[in-house]
Amino acid sequence: MNLVECIDEILMLGLDDWIQVSEIASAARTVGGAVTQGEVQRLSLDIIRAVIKEGLMTVGDVTTQGFQAWALSAEESLERIEREWIALGRNPSLGDICWLSNTEEGDKRARTLIAGAT
Repeated sequence: MNLVECIDEILMLGLDDWIQVSEIASAARTVGGAVTQGEVQRLSLDIIRAVIKEGLMTVGDVTTQGFQAWALSAEESLERIEREWIALGRNPSLGDICWLSNTEEGDKRARTLIAGAT
């Protein structure tokens, strides 16, 4: 399971739109090779932890006003995401738990990745 490849995939997707947790779970399966629900959850949480702590993405909700970042610390956000994921009892579906938005630094990394791939 390659965490960096998963992060890169999510950041490139985040250039065009906000990212749902279900998309991170999908990347954990398709890019990261996670198979079981537990593997998907662990890798997804590792991805989220990394992008938040590295300042590449912000966690929040999407409302009628657009993306609204949570007024929580990185650690509080991670705890909330893990708690809500466990409460779901399954991998997230569309709109579950939260959304993530690339920061300027996340967009910069994604553009560099795309430029390097061409």
